[in-house]
Amino acid sequence: MDRKILAATSVGHALCHISMLTLPAVLLPVSQDYGLSLTRVTGIGTIAYLLFGLGALPAGLLAGITSAKLVLILFFVGTAASALVVALAPTFTVFVIGMALLGLVSSIYHVAGPTLISHFSGKTGRSYGVHGVAGSAGITLAPLIAGVLASVLDWRAAYFALLVPALYGAALLLLDREIPYAHAEGNRHSGEQKQGGNARWMTFVLLLLVMTVNGFVYRAFLTMFPTYLSQSIPIGEISPVLSGGVLASLVLAFGMVGQYAGGLVADRMDRFRLYTILIVISIPLLLLVGMTRQWMLLGVAIVFSLFYFPLQPVENSILGTYVPPRLVSSIFGMKFILTFGVGSAGAVFSGYVAEAMGTAAVYMILAPVTLVAVALALAAMRARARAGLAARDAAEVA
Repeated sequence: MDRKILAATSVGHALCHISMLTLPAVLLPVSQDYGLSLTRVTGIGTIAYLLFGLGALPAGLLAGITSAKLVLILFFVGTAASALVVALAPTFTVFVIGMALLGLVSSIYHVAGPTLISHFSGKTGRSYGVHGVAGSAGITLAPLIAGVLASVLDWRAAYFALLVPALYGAALLLLDREIPYAHAEGNRHSGEQKQGGNARWMTFVLLLLVMTVNGFVYRAFLTMFPTYLSQSIPIGEISPVLSGGVLASLVLAFGMVGQYAGGLVADRMDRFRLYTILIVISIPLLLLVGMTRQWMLLGVAIVFSLFYFPLQPVENSILGTYVPPRLVSSIFGMKFILTFGVGSAGAVFSGYVAEAMGTAAVYMILAPVTLVAVALALAAMRARARAGLAARDAAEVA
């Protein structure tokens, strides 16, 4: 059953990221089709990303009332329906409605999927690593698929393509007879959750704030990335939309390696320390992304991808391992309402900065923003020490 759960959640994880990252790859043709500025179109993306986060907490509550399996089915069916609305949108108003619905139903995934993994997996770090690879595959394929379809056919074809994995995922769960429509018993690593008192909860409050800042950086980075690459690394006669999509996919593919490696390392060392180290490393790399051009930019971006994207499996491992079982889905809901909801402001931020100062400035500004995440992560580690959790966490890893 564990393998079936990982298969279903991997399809869902890839799909939700493809759904949300198709728009950045087709920003130019969409803006040209509707006669809008980049700021206006990224603003519509911000609405979708905001709902992508805001829907997470209600989805967590719904999963608690019903079951994670049922909620995942709703995610797949809802994604198919919403993508169809966007693809067929005859007016910009309908396009906005479709994007809003797509963001809302996509928010369902990041609650139900990680909750199932936390309940049934023994090595949560490794499982979240595999799960993260699937998400990175979606992140990697999104600009490539959307760029190719938009160049060869039309930007609408990129949204039609979402129906394939959505309907497949729905069929996978509807035809399954092994995964129960019931609540799991909880993760296997949380027997000491009542210890630590207020300091323990302060640790998680601080971690959620770190994840909020990281969500802002993540969304701003990805929204403008294909466009930035197409401007900085022209490839012969290939259209900017296609070249940006191909190069972005190449860079993000290395995030898959980082996701899996981060999950493995999370089972072998202090997760909080690993998490903080990865954030610190990302700061100079963001500066270099904004300062370099041509093929040197490609190399720096690949290194950034290797070290930044492991943050997701590591933080999921922290939450899934140490949060009380009965609160796992709600905590994941809070995480994603902050990272994808509040963090969605990164999309319109990137569009505004790019138009006012140039696309390179987006990454130069994101570097000092990340310093805030470092300060909060260090504060979380101090709170954990006050709660007396460090020794027990070390014993768990050992």
